[in-house]
Amino acid sequence: VRITVNEPTNAPPGEADVFVTSEVDLEETHVQAQILYRIRIYRAVATRQPALREPTITGVEALVELAGDERQYEAVLNGRAYNVIERVIALYPQESGEIRISPARFEARVLRDGRITGRKVFESESHTVNVLPIPAPPADYPNAAWLPARDVQLSDEWSRPPDEMDAGEPVTRIVTLSALGQLETQLPAIETPEVDGLNVYSDKPELSRVLEPGGIRGVR
Repeated sequence: VRITVNEPTNAPPGEADVFVTSEVDLEETHVQAQILYRIRIYRAVATRQPALREPTITGVEALVELAGDERQYEAVLNGRAYNVIERVIALYPQESGEIRISPARFEARVLRDGRITGRKVFESESHTVNVLPIPAPPADYPNAAWLPARDVQLSDEWSRPPDEMDAGEPVTRIVTLSALGQLETQLPAIETPEVDGLNVYSDKPELSRVLEPGGIRGVR
């Protein structure tokens, strides 16, 4: 049996039947700041036995979290329709240095002209992210907490109006801190101020997260 092995084709997006892309939203950032890594699989033809193998992340230590459910939608490139699968991963470097992300790999058998090919492998780009150390706090706030967030919100809620308190009656105040681009475990403790004439008792904080287009919003 004579078998001819051709060079692999590398058709550009809009011409290839299947291709994989990846991107990071930041190529330079600081320790504990969120990096969004996005993988997209484009398919203009049907596939069988698909398997996406996420990249290997090496270099400095980093926390890795899924930043939402896998999305599926349609896109048109150069007049050709593609089914797109998108997965977003959030990385949180814990030390300064370099993060190296290997290519994501998509393996599948491709249905072409009524025939199924052997198992094919499609790879995305590799990426490198430079992680800078935590900067010194400003001179006016030497004890400031480091919070590299994209959006910070602070709010409170009272069980009764604070200007109508009665002596001896308990009042509950819920203070909520949320930060986009931070895990709930990274949020600093909310310090309770001392007030003359009040006894203050803090409950154990409730931690949660909300998934948004900009990544993970931690809530404390």
